[in-house]
Amino acid sequence: MSEGLIIKSCYESFAIFLRNIGERFNKNAATQLDKIVSQHRISNLGDILYLSLLHGATWVVKGMNNWDRYLIHLLRNAPIISNSQIIYNAVFAKGYKGTRKNKLFHILDFYHNNVFNNLGIQSTAHLGHVAQQNLGQFINSIFMHVSQSYKNVPQINQWTAFVPLKTMMIYLIYGKKHGLSIPSSVNINSLVVPLGSSVGRAIEFLFGKKVPMNFVQEFHRYLAELTGSNIFDINSGLYILGSVFL
Repeated sequence: MSEGLIIKSCYESFAIFLRNIGERFNKNAATQLDKIVSQHRISNLGDILYLSLLHGATWVVKGMNNWDRYLIHLLRNAPIISNSQIIYNAVFAKGYKGTRKNKLFHILDFYHNNVFNNLGIQSTAHLGHVAQQNLGQFINSIFMHVSQSYKNVPQINQWTAFVPLKTMMIYLIYGKKHGLSIPSSVNINSLVVPLGSSVGRAIEFLFGKKVPMNFVQEFHRYLAELTGSNIFDINSGLYILGSVFL
């Protein structure tokens, strides 16, 4: 076997490892959300999609108690058309422990007053209608808008901008309650994954140095295509590698 084939075989084995642990993590996240949807009898598609975005946004909070109740609280008390004060009151409501809620506030403020507002989405009912009518266009549009706008918001970085979209995509891929299927007009592996500190540690461990963000995105795509997987499973695999093993 040539040196090139040996290297490719090593990459394939590593990519399969990342895919497997990442897929397990993502399926578990989707199952958690399915349970919340069932327990709270949420049937409106827009509420379900909004909940999947809130799911990722709340990952920034540390030491959260009653996580599922907090998600439902945010769903009910921080509607899509909310001003910053309404969002602040919902995020910092009494009875829910957790630190770094200021980061959660900035994420939700960005999505409500920038992303949803500029996409013309006025309510969860409207969100559900838009997704039902043309899911592919909605996915491509929201990723494009976040990509183009987050750098202009000082309190938002790449990870906080894209982690809500990651959990939305995880739920669309593995969730059972939304009744949608991702159309062929969406190339999942051409979308953008959040690149937080744990993924950064994993990448630095693999390459022995920090590498440009655009290279990291391409590396996700390479590993996903190598295994017939998707970049969100690879991303979660790298997250686990960086946060658990390193």
